[in-house]
Amino acid sequence: MLKMKKMIQGLVVIVVMSLSASCAESDDERLARPPKDSLEAASELEQAFADADGATKKNAAVATQALREKKYEKAVASIMTIRNQDNLSFDQGMTVRNSMVTLQRELVNAAEDGDPRAERAIKILQGRP
Repeated sequence: MLKMKKMIQGLVVIVVMSLSASCAESDDERLARPPKDSLEAASELEQAFADADGATKKNAAVATQALREKKYEKAVASIMTIRNQDNLSFDQGMTVRNSMVTLQRELVNAAEDGDPRAERAIKILQGRP
């Protein structure tokens, strides 16, 4: 009976470990999909630019804060500024791209709900004053 109990416990441990290993997201998987919302986008930007140079890190911090506070115009401007830099790593570039995709999705939803801040941010993205 004791031997059977230990065997079941061992199987449970193996199943739990294999499930947790398969649920862990690799960096490649994270970079392949946009964040689910602006809070996740802000966290990913923060991580991607933690070791960036001064100006880039500052712009990432501004974008991160703007995303968290739903200050759409500031978020768009900051992300566009970062995106236009030529010294980004592949991971940083993908994080910026994914953050912009998430932001654009949220802008459309907010604009449809009548948020004038979102409408102004969309105009910035379209290159209209």
